[in-house]
Amino acid sequence: MKTENILNLLLRPLSDEGITDLLTYLHINKSKIKLKEYRSSTLVDNEKMGVILKFTSFFEIMDGLVKPDITISPELSEKIKNISALPESTLFLITINITNENIDNLGFSLPHNLDFNMTKTDVINMFGVPVKENPKIGSMRWYFDTHRLVVRFEDNSLTITSLEVSMLNNAHLRLGL
Repeated sequence: MKTENILNLLLRPLSDEGITDLLTYLHINKSKIKLKEYRSSTLVDNEKMGVILKFTSFFEIMDGLVKPDITISPELSEKIKNISALPESTLFLITINITNENIDNLGFSLPHNLDFNMTKTDVINMFGVPVKENPKIGSMRWYFDTHRLVVRFEDNSLTITSLEVSMLNNAHLRLGL
């Protein structure tokens, strides 16, 4: 699993080999990932390893991204084309949240070569000034062509305490983020 960057797993279907490998590594039973009635997404986690995954429905993705007033990157456009060829019952990975509490257990590479030993200064030097910052909760946010990145430095920690990558939705794209 170490060779796969988690960023590459966003927008992949639950049936994808990379998702299966991640779930196996995290000891999460794939057959238990189902939507509850009247829900469009579901969360699964391995608390011991500090990882939370969010899966969402085909309809949520198509509704969130396929709009005439939205311009999307070629990379994201290609992913959507692949998504639209899948059955409507398919679930997709849209968010990955990782904490550094059990960093020794982490078996995959982080997005953008991030490392939990990085400081706020390191992260800002890497990405520039964040699009949004919330000092109260110690979070900084950046937007890329296909995803959003949130890095947290809780309790004035000198280094990263958690990070989240998630696919862009229509609100981000409409704002040009």
